[in-house]
Amino acid sequence: CMNHFRQLLERLKRDHRTRYPVRVYIVPGLADLGECDLKETASGKWFKISVRKDRADVMLHTLIEEYAHAMAWFVEKKDHDEQWAKRYSTLRIWWESPQ
Repeated sequence: CMNHFRQLLERLKRDHRTRYPVRVYIVPGLADLGECDLKETASGKWFKISVRKDRADVMLHTLIEEYAHAMAWFVEKKDHDEQWAKRYSTLRIWWESPQ
């Protein structure tokens, strides 16, 4: 359900800072489950996370994976490397622990 998605995003932004703000877009028909990119506009830099519209559980997992990319952006040398994995595992443990 979209409420869970929004709640997770709010908690991620509150509890796990990134160097630049994160904006998340739900994209029907996106080729991949998700994408994370660093964007720069006249108003500044920000992370754009795109998540394919799918089942709620898939979207929640994808949001966590892509958010880990935003957290590791400046230290990740290649996709899903050790630096990303550290942040991803931190987020998974945080997400799965009782609130």
